[in-house]
Amino acid sequence: MKTSKGFKLTTKYLVVAGAFLVLVNATLGFVLANLADGAIKTLISSWMLDIANTAAGLLDGDVLKEVTPEDKGKPEYDAVMKTLTGFQYSMSMSYIYLVQDLGDKNFVFGLDPTIEDADDYGTPVAYTDALYTASRGESAASLTAYEDAWGWFYSAYSPVFDSEGNVASIVAVDFSKEWYDKQIFSLTLTTVIVIAVSLVIGGTVVVVFAHKYKKSINVVSEQIIRLEDQTEHYAAELNVATKIQSDMLPKDFPKNDTVELYAAMTPAKEVGGDFYDFFFIDDDHLALVMADVAGKGVPAALFCVVAKAIIRDKVMLGGTPADILRSVNNILCQNNGAEMFITVWLGILDLKAGTVEYVNAGHEYPIIVSGNKSVEVVEKENGSPLAAVEDLDFVNERIQLEKGDNLFLYTDGVPEAKASDGSRFGMKRLVGLLEKQAAMSPEQNVVGIKQEVDSFQLKNDPFDDVTIMSVLWKGSV
Repeated sequence: MKTSKGFKLTTKYLVVAGAFLVLVNATLGFVLANLADGAIKTLISSWMLDIANTAAGLLDGDVLKEVTPEDKGKPEYDAVMKTLTGFQYSMSMSYIYLVQDLGDKNFVFGLDPTIEDADDYGTPVAYTDALYTASRGESAASLTAYEDAWGWFYSAYSPVFDSEGNVASIVAVDFSKEWYDKQIFSLTLTTVIVIAVSLVIGGTVVVVFAHKYKKSINVVSEQIIRLEDQTEHYAAELNVATKIQSDMLPKDFPKNDTVELYAAMTPAKEVGGDFYDFFFIDDDHLALVMADVAGKGVPAALFCVVAKAIIRDKVMLGGTPADILRSVNNILCQNNGAEMFITVWLGILDLKAGTVEYVNAGHEYPIIVSGNKSVEVVEKENGSPLAAVEDLDFVNERIQLEKGDNLFLYTDGVPEAKASDGSRFGMKRLVGLLEKQAAMSPEQNVVGIKQEVDSFQLKNDPFDDVTIMSVLWKGSV
């Protein structure tokens, strides 16, 4: 009798404990679902901001202060509209347009590339806190839907600065509430299903534990051990992925009587969305690549691997940078269901003549540090990013290096590095440092800039991947 009663008591307590565990698991699942929902919204908002920031980076603030619809047909007007149109019909957005700030939280439409339903220049724009934030110089996305004459939208905004550092205009990117909610629902549903399955498995384990608690203890222990092993396995795989990405970047930097080069890439996460590349096409020509995928983490890193291999392959087949990137772009556009895109700077350095023929596909402007310590940001043609829309034409540009000139390439993780007070590293600071470091070697140059960026954002998690390349042309032999 005592044995039977003891067993009943034990079973009772186990059932109570099991019910408590299920309740805790359900509560935890609810909390995780809410956290996942917030993380998903942040992820989508980040993607929206990537598009707005990339578009803003392609526009000239000094031009935007002057151009109006009356300038239609002029090169400046056509260039702005071409840039905006390239995004309008290549992403899952509803609209992209410019907004002008009239002050006192009043905003109006600027240039609008929309063929249908375009609004008139100067028409009031619906106010959002995110739009006001952008007018103050910082990119922002609306986390709640708002309604205007065209429907319900979520929007992202990115300021375009003029040469004096003032906000000349604001790029606005609208995503329909229907599209946004669909993305949230799809991703959240996946998370909820995973949590529900976990609850079912947990409940099953509790039931088994209540009836065969001795055996279940071993089962649960084995599951915990297996989970720990899987966690360690995933961590090991992530470390391997980090090493693979690091190893895919060339480290045998050329240093001879004609050219000296050094580069470095520091990812914001375990793996990043930036990459650099360089390789000799023949004895007299050196290919230089600097690229940045919109996004971070494993998906961006995988896209980097694919893009890097395709670019290198096409360069070795020959052709101008414009021809090469046109072909690369069409390949990357195929089966790009994730709608990722990548900015690329591709140049070919003639080691005898010191000329660099290049194409800038939506990337940061190159910088020339002359032997006389002058620094020039080369603000020439800036085309559309790759993988956004097929059959794009690119424009070949040319830089003439003088003996002792240094070509400095970088990704936006340098000027956009953020300090704890919210301030940005900025181009002015970068140019000033390059002036101070003009006499340094490429390696000293890269290391010095990287240390300054790291120190600037020391108290923050890295905002973005930081990738830098310095190329010194010593003259023909």
